[in-house]
Amino acid sequence: DLLAEWVDAASARSGYAEGHAMTLATASSSDGPTARTVICQAMGESAGGLVVGTNRSSQKCRQLLEQPRVECVFRWGDQQVRVRGEARLGSARESDAAFARLQRGQQLGLSLLRQGQPADEVRHAALTSAWSALAAKGDGAPVPRPGHFTAVCIRPVSFEFYQGGSASYINDRWLFCRTPDGSGFRL
Repeated sequence: DLLAEWVDAASARSGYAEGHAMTLATASSSDGPTARTVICQAMGESAGGLVVGTNRSSQKCRQLLEQPRVECVFRWGDQQVRVRGEARLGSARESDAAFARLQRGQQLGLSLLRQGQPADEVRHAALTSAWSALAAKGDGAPVPRPGHFTAVCIRPVSFEFYQGGSASYINDRWLFCRTPDGSGFRL
């Protein structure tokens, strides 16, 4: 609940993308640790934890299949939340829901884009042109979820909230860990 409150407040100040942006760190034996900024589309037990979308062939997805432990960081000025957890690929239903949350332009782009595959300038120009043609149609028809798009559901095991800004660096931190029976979190 506190994470949702902080995300909502950041979104009200800076917009949806800034409020929902989080760094997702993954790792594999071949690549080592990697991190990238993603958009947290949904959160909560009913959503399966924290939910992001990706391409099944992306580096993050390949790494998650090898090593499901992840860390996410939300940062807004003097506030930060670190979330540690385990990730899994979403079901077809969860992936459909994640795709449906995206704006139409994003859906069109993801139907063309192949994350995890290099694109030179010629390919980039072709993708941009194809997207412009699709967007110009403006027919409002639903965009079907591409088969390569999947939800990633992160089940948190801990949340560390940080409230900074003190000149002394004596700042506030709260660590919530999942209870041993998995039913909730404790401070």
